[in-house]
This record gives sequence, structure tokens and C-alpha cells, in this order.
Amino acid sequence: MRRWGLSLRTIMLVAVCAVLAGCGDKETVTPTQATTTAPVLGGIDRLAAEANRTERILEDRVRALAEIDSLADVGPRLEGLETELEDAAKRLEALQLSDDLVAPRNALAQALRSLAETLGDVRSDVENLDVGGALDKLGNLDLSDAEAAIAEIQRLAGG
Repeated sequence: MRRWGLSLRTIMLVAVCAVLAGCGDKETVTPTQATTTAPVLGGIDRLAAEANRTERILEDRVRALAEIDSLADVGPRLEGLETELEDAAKRLEALQLSDDLVAPRNALAQALRSLAETLGDVRSDVENLDVGGALDKLGNLDLSDAEAAIAEIQRLAGG
């Protein structure tokens, strides 16, 4: 009789373990799947990274142009910056984002294209030796649209 009791207990223990383990057709979830949450806005991490990268370009290279007072200083600083801004706009537009992020992305890309166009005009003035036109355009360089778009993206990213 004692042997029978042990066998019955063993069978019941196995059955309880099987139920607790979730045997059957139910989908199992690994601990990493259970704790990982999808971002609310698809692609915000990539967009925020591009916005931060763009912010560094604006701070390091574009803002410095507004402080130039001699055409001798303009040439080296303009070199490649126009292309760099265009490339940044293209990188932004290539991002696959959720619908909520398309407008801020497009605003930043458009602001970068506008800045690149202005720098192209400055470069043209420098090539034509129009000192007044080049310095005037540099003095009136408007970064507010780009800064507003970057701030909105950073706000959406929670930063």
C-alpha cells in the first residue's frame, strides 16, 4: 500500500508540474520577451540620434560661420559643409518611421536643405567676390527652424 501511495503522489506531482510549466499549445515567453517593451513611437531612437548628430553639426560648423568677418576665413569653412547638410537631410528622409515622427523629421530635413541652399548662395558670392553679399548672408543665417525641429524630436524622445 505504501508503494501505491508513492506512485500516486509521484503522478500527481508530475501532473502539477506539467500544468505549472504550461505544457500544451500555449506560447511560451522568455524572460527577455516579457520585459522588453516596444517603443511608443517607431524609430524615435534612430531619429533622435540623427537629430543629435545634426545638432553637433549646427553647433560646431554652421554657427561658427555667422561669426566670420573676412572672406579669407569663409572658403575653408564652407568646404564640404553644404554637402554635409544635404547628406544629413537625405539620411533623415531615409529613416523608416511611425506616422507620428514623419512631420518632425521632414521639418528638420527641410531646415537643413534651406541652410545648405543659403550656404550655396554664400559660396557663390565668395566665388564672385561679393564680400558684402556673402557676409550679409552669413550674418543673417537663421538656424531657428532647425533648432525647433531638433527640440521637438528630443522632446518626443523624452530627452
